[in-house]
Amino acid sequence: MRQRASGELPSDLSGRSLRGLTVLTGTARRKLVTERWDTEEPWRLRWTSCGSDVTELLDGAEGAELSGRGADEAEEASCCVTAQKDGDAHTVGALDVRVAEAHVTYEAPVPEPDGVSQDTETLEGLRNLLERAAEQVHEAGYEIHGDWTVNWTECRVLLTG
Repeated sequence: MRQRASGELPSDLSGRSLRGLTVLTGTARRKLVTERWDTEEPWRLRWTSCGSDVTELLDGAEGAELSGRGADEAEEASCCVTAQKDGDAHTVGALDVRVAEAHVTYEAPVPEPDGVSQDTETLEGLRNLLERAAEQVHEAGYEIHGDWTVNWTECRVLLTG
């Protein structure tokens, strides 16, 4: 196995995944530190929505079983979970997508812990929101697997040095 040079990113890294964003910002932070920039503030993230595939519908979930679809139907259909940002509020939903038609099978606001609005424009804040959203859709009967995809437009950090 070839050793990657320091600071080189993995070839399979997706800059749209939450894991990819974490790796990108960590690598950038290390590079900035070596160039003597102070970046004590957290990275700020401008995002609109996140998504993840549903791998299984649990008992109690609305819609047809994913494994119960016919072969033709399974190839043309997918189920995904989305988290949307609407101002300071967030909504999580499940979509059953069949041939260019999306049917909302679950949708609800993601409650804030202790009723206090959380900052979701940092990676840690977004990660916490997505953990709550994943738990919420799991309780609604959807099993998601894998990393969230993040539709983001800007990721920045304040330099002070």
